[in-house]
Amino acid sequence: MSRVNMLLCAVSLLSFGVCGCATTSQNADNAPATADAAATETVAAAEEAADAAADGIKVSGLIEKSAIQDVVKAHSNDIRACYESELANTKELSGTILATWSVLPSGAVEGAAVKESTMNNANVENCLVDSISKWEFPGYEAAEGSDSKVSIDYPFEFIATAADDAAEAAPAE
Repeated sequence: MSRVNMLLCAVSLLSFGVCGCATTSQNADNAPATADAAATETVAAAEEAADAAADGIKVSGLIEKSAIQDVVKAHSNDIRACYESELANTKELSGTILATWSVLPSGAVEGAAVKESTMNNANVENCLVDSISKWEFPGYEAAEGSDSKVSIDYPFEFIATAADDAAEAAPAE
């Protein structure tokens, strides 16, 4: 299984829509016997990272975290594309991007931006912000006289997987 295929596998199976992949480093002595074993190990580590990042979601307003996670998950291909376009140029690209945005009562996004980043890659960060700006969330009715916007801080974790020589050499089943 190629590095990109392992990355796609891990990202596509994440729960809560957090985009990320875990690093696995193995040598010939302790490498999994098959590509399936390597992929399973990568996915398990990625799901663990996703669960940890999901705890970092901050919401103030009338939309439930689960609804936010559903929207993020629905756009996981867009998020993945932002990362993979730069991963092709920077093989060890990784980090966490804390994105922030507001949702209006109509469900439209306003003010998407990067609040913090350990990735420090403007191309991925800008692509993520552009993507978030186009998302639609469930609409809601704001109480009269209240700040009708829902504010969201959402961490996206991106970790490149290491190429696995044993997985590359393993026959496809």
